[in-house]
Amino acid sequence: MTLLAVCGDAATTTAFALASMWPTPDVLLVEADGSGGDLAAWLDIPEQPGVATAVTMAPTGSWPAIEAQVQRLGSLSVLPLPLRAGEASIATREAAVRLLPTLSALAGLTAIADCGFCHPSALSPAVTQAALVVVTIRQPSTSPRAAAAHLDRVGELVDALGSRALPTVAVVIGEEPYRASEISDFLGGSAGQLRVLVLADDAMGAAAAAGRERVGRGFPRSHLAKTASAAASELAVRLDSLCSVDVEVGR
Repeated sequence: MTLLAVCGDAATTTAFALASMWPTPDVLLVEADGSGGDLAAWLDIPEQPGVATAVTMAPTGSWPAIEAQVQRLGSLSVLPLPLRAGEASIATREAAVRLLPTLSALAGLTAIADCGFCHPSALSPAVTQAALVVVTIRQPSTSPRAAAAHLDRVGELVDALGSRALPTVAVVIGEEPYRASEISDFLGGSAGQLRVLVLADDAMGAAAAAGRERVGRGFPRSHLAKTASAAASELAVRLDSLCSVDVEVGR
């Protein structure tokens, strides 16, 4: 399996950052948030070709047909969703049957799915079909108590993923007020520590990722990109390990 799902706070920024800094070239960024896409606007590209055309042109899930709908921007390959929620919802529903199973089974390609917000009681197909789920966390800056309440809600999602035996890693944006080690202990609960990676809380880098501002030579030179590179390298190793186990047990 080669599908990595990103869900939670700032999921699009995190998914984009990880895909942009992925350590191998064979990576595909896929929007899978039924509330509507952002990447077309961020990257100043058309909404089509993308997920909507891929599910139409590849009704049987043929990878060559899907690949023909991928937009390539330098080293980044993207399958964007339509901006409007109605169109995006239809496309993601069809993608669950026609697109995601193919991406999950592909060897030699890592697909990173931006799943947006993920409710514990209604996990999206991209999450349930993923080899590895990344839960993103942005702590409220209002007070430690507000941050603790937010982490408690994130814990519900982590528990729901655990009940489905879905391998999970958390990514926290910044370490205020709680550090990654504290979050790891809290979210791990009785099951033990949950691995928590850290991305820089870098507003300028996030703005560069969204196409709103340029920092130096752009996003790749930002603090966000540098921390995303380290996180992406660890996630790639973890994903390879999970895929190797799947092969050994004949999954």
